[in-house]
This record gives sequence, C-alpha cells and structure tokens, in this order.
Amino acid sequence: SAILVSAFSTIGASGDFGSSWFLPRLIGEAKAKEFMFLSARVSASEALSLGLINRMFADAEFDDAAMAFCDELAARSPIAMRMQKENIQRSFDADVATALDAEATAMVRAMSTADHREAVAAFFDKRTPNYVGR
Repeated sequence: SAILVSAFSTIGASGDFGSSWFLPRLIGEAKAKEFMFLSARVSASEALSLGLINRMFADAEFDDAAMAFCDELAARSPIAMRMQKENIQRSFDADVATALDAEATAMVRAMSTADHREAVAAFFDKRTPNYVGR
C-alpha cells in the first residue's frame, strides 16, 4: 500500500536529500523530472519496476520481511560489505581500469582479515561463520 511522492514542487521547494542527484541516476533524467516536477504518486509496484525499491511485500508481511532482510545482512562480514559498498560507489566516478585496480586492492585486504579466515574455516567445518569485523 506504500506510495512515493516527491512533493517539493507543490510546496515551492527545489528538492532535498540529494533527490536531484540520485533520481536521474536511478530512473533516468526524463522520469526524474516528471517525478519531481509533477509530484507524481508512484505505487510500490511502479517503484519496484523503476528500480527505486528492491523488494515489495504485503502490508501484513512487511515487518517480518524487513527483519529477515536485516538478519541476512547481519550474518555477513561487515568488512566485506563495507569494501563492496566502497567498490560500487567508486565505480560511478572511476574508469574501469581504476575500478578494477581498487577492487583488486580491496580483495587482497579483505582476504587478510580475521573475517575471511573465519569464513574459510566455517566453509570447511560446514558451519555458519561468526564474523567479528576484523
């Protein structure tokens, strides 16, 4: 039942929270302008198809689904996820050679962590890893 609205133009405001930077990159310039200029109401299903949201759930399932998603993230190595996030963010401003070099450097760093050693040990022991963020 959720909807998204960019109501800035209806209140005489230009936008905030990076909407004019993020939206064109997520949904394209034309769709971003329409969304912001007209304060269009976007349904959850349209937001999903535009790539504004990654998942959609029925209202009754939302809390459980959100907690399951958080649990899934919490079960991962925080170091690996931080490095992955940095790699993805960097990719928007870097050429492919620079991005690949940075990715390789991060991979070497990640593989020297206690979290990586724990992941390898857990794999061979057939158990869930217990990451410590080091």
